[in-house]
Amino acid sequence: MHTVTPIRKRAPFVSTRWHLQKRRRTLQTQKSDIKPMKKRQHRGFTLIEMMMTVAIMGIIATIAAPSFVEMIRNNRVTSATNEVLLSLQLARAEAIKQRRTLTVCSGASACTNSADWSGGWIVSNSDGVIRVWDARANLSITGPAGGVIFSADGRGGAAETVTISSDSVSRTIDITPTGRASVRH
Repeated sequence: MHTVTPIRKRAPFVSTRWHLQKRRRTLQTQKSDIKPMKKRQHRGFTLIEMMMTVAIMGIIATIAAPSFVEMIRNNRVTSATNEVLLSLQLARAEAIKQRRTLTVCSGASACTNSADWSGGWIVSNSDGVIRVWDARANLSITGPAGGVIFSADGRGGAAETVTISSDSVSRTIDITPTGRASVRH
């Protein structure tokens, strides 16, 4: 007769050192098979980034341009005011130094007896011109038609004013009868 051998049940899986090493090797080979994605290197800006930058720069320029134009206009008026004030102070100092009458008036080589000083002005005495100041573009300079006269002791005649303006910016120089010149905003 034939004997049947009973089927043996397998013993439950016991992790051994050999099994752990085999499993690690299998995982490592699986990981090495997976290739990492290449990182994309950026070598510039995208079109959208450039368009945004240009748009922001345009907005900033639109905001800044009017104030920049106003600042330039203000600086031109201030510069011309300082030059007229310098000429008045020079004439007063020279009148005291030379002990004679000096005049600051409109003109390029001689007094023109005009109230418009935009074409330039001069400091002169009875002998001739001491110093000449050239015309200022885009500025309106008005002063006394006969000029500002300083006597030998540095005193002026009557109270006089010289006004320098450009569109919305204006400065006035007041000359007192004592000969002192000061800027009024």
